[in-house]
Amino acid sequence: MVAPAIRRAAAVGELARVGAEAVGRYVELVRRAAFRVTDAHHDALRAAGLDDDAIFELTLATAVGAAEERRAAGLAAIDAAVAARGTAAAAVAKRRA
Repeated sequence: MVAPAIRRAAAVGELARVGAEAVGRYVELVRRAAFRVTDAHHDALRAAGLDDDAIFELTLATAVGAAEERRAAGLAAIDAAVAARGTAAAAVAKRRA
């Protein structure tokens, strides 16, 4: 089992708090390019003392945290585009008046 503090750190990408160097590298890899994870990465985590359940927990926490950050960024971009469109529409309406 991975400690809740480690899961939270992995979810938000606080690599200095996730423990062993192999764990930090793995968290960064999952956050940036999960499709590149190989058996060798899992072997390194096992060598650092994690079992398969812990690796699964760490992977899930990391992936969900990264997905939430991407979701928030996407929603912020949509909000900015809607606001910009509203501002542009108001400027056009003002010119027509």
